[in-house]
Amino acid sequence: MFARTLVHAIPLLLFVPADVVAQSRDASPEALYRRALTLAPVLQRKALVDAAARGSLQAAGRMIELGMWDDLARIDPRSDEASAWAGTGLTLDGMTAEQIHNVVQANWAAAGSKESADVQRIRAQIERDGVESPFIANALARLCERVEPRRVEKAQALRHDLAQAFEARAERADPMVRGACLHAAAESLRPDLVPGGDWALAAAMYGRAAQARDAAGDAAGSGDSLFEQAWCLGPQEQTSRDWKQAAELFARSARAREQVPDLSGCARSLYWQAWCLQPDHDVKGDWIQATALFARSAKLREQAGDLAACGESLFAQAHCLQPSVNPAGTWAQAVELLARSAALLEQAGDLAGAGQSLHEQAWCLQETMNPAGDWSQAASLAARAAQLRRQGGDLAGCGGSLFLQAVCLLHGGRDRSQLAAARAALSEAHDVLGQVPGSTQLATVDEWLASLKDS
Repeated sequence: MFARTLVHAIPLLLFVPADVVAQSRDASPEALYRRALTLAPVLQRKALVDAAARGSLQAAGRMIELGMWDDLARIDPRSDEASAWAGTGLTLDGMTAEQIHNVVQANWAAAGSKESADVQRIRAQIERDGVESPFIANALARLCERVEPRRVEKAQALRHDLAQAFEARAERADPMVRGACLHAAAESLRPDLVPGGDWALAAAMYGRAAQARDAAGDAAGSGDSLFEQAWCLGPQEQTSRDWKQAAELFARSARAREQVPDLSGCARSLYWQAWCLQPDHDVKGDWIQATALFARSAKLREQAGDLAACGESLFAQAHCLQPSVNPAGTWAQAVELLARSAALLEQAGDLAGAGQSLHEQAWCLQETMNPAGDWSQAASLAARAAQLRRQGGDLAGCGGSLFLQAVCLLHGGRDRSQLAAARAALSEAHDVLGQVPGSTQLATVDEWLASLKDS
């Protein structure tokens, strides 16, 4: 059913009326903006990006109102059209043209692979024209929270009254912006963003946002709000978790994102739905369902070309199949998935993640757990895992893999060469973990080294 609905969802984006396509080729930026407002939400979001890229200040302003941060990062602020915004002197819904340009510039630079911007200067310029607009206050708070050098206290101050401001603003907004306002209000109720926040209140506000976005037909927005509502109830650390409700909300988020279609977003929702269903997180969970959802997540991420995320899903799927946690699982399947995970992560440039997958693969090949295991192969994989983790900057993980390598060598036999190799691995682990503040594994490594001193 999932694959079938996904296939049917894709043509919805392709059948844009021919007259709209033809007219958009020669239309002015503001005509493109006005035309975008007549489209259904899924098409409107795409049309806004096109209009803003062609120079529509109003389209860029509406993208800020809708919280289209990833899409804003696709607008090149250096273009002649965008550079001209600041000189217009216009103010749109409390946002000055210069502020809009600066928000676009900051998001574009923060997306990476572009020339770095003077973030502090841009943030100061945004603030210079005032932050009475909740949309500007929210955009500036996000930049202070997410972009180095971070200014957490400033972000908290900006968010102090934003929940109430956005809730009031929602009352007089059009349907799409209303849902975005309620979503932004929920952000400013989160304890991880504001002191004294409340996960339950944030979850309820995200729920209101999802309802408003559903009513407006904004599937992309609804999927985002449902995801954050689920996050407030499940994966993040809090005492009043509701695993079942969180899993159901992640499932709804996946279905909404499927309609767009947003393969990566759908896969992310499925990943966390599966995470909530793992019995080692929720004792009432289901290994079979969690495993299947991680597999679907991996497949969608592969289709989307997101190799690193696909490797992450495969890693989680392998965990669900390890007999040490799931008696119905099989070591062979877990090992195969971990090998695929490592290959994809290394291909994507995530060396630390690839090393973690290889470490786990080595762990699964220990003969004390896996009757079909192989100490020699496990030791080789652990050695390679240590190398990748060191290259990826994960010194704690590197030390752990070196320790695992030594364990596998010593279990595989204790001839002179194996003892020497194990001692070398432990010595290297000692040196690496000595660089990790507060390492909990260093003492264990030293104990093993001492036991081999006279061997």
